[in-house]
Amino acid sequence: MLILGTRLVTNKLIRIALTKLYGIGNKTANDICDYMGFSQKLQIKDLSDKQHDFLIAHIKKNYTIEDNLRKIVRENLNHYLKNSSLKGYRHKHGLPVRGQRTCSNGRTKKKFKFLIT
Repeated sequence: MLILGTRLVTNKLIRIALTKLYGIGNKTANDICDYMGFSQKLQIKDLSDKQHDFLIAHIKKNYTIEDNLRKIVRENLNHYLKNSSLKGYRHKHGLPVRGQRTCSNGRTKKKFKFLIT
């Protein structure tokens, strides 16, 4: 089933399948299902057309997901890079951004930097 440009597996629970949308995690998916009144064991293939349309309308109205969210994140990173902030520098050089240690941890982030160059 196609929801907002993302194909979801039809035999999964709706609460799990919604997490495949970029920007929707477990808590948000549970909040959506509780708001819509879906049962814990409802699968995507069991949704009626009316429920499907209402679900899409609710997500579009109340959440920023998929391409819009990716665009916002990309603009934020470009803003950091343009302003020459410390966050921008660390993003650019492939280092951990939020104050993590780099001496004893953070090897994967550092390794990723060397794979790019």
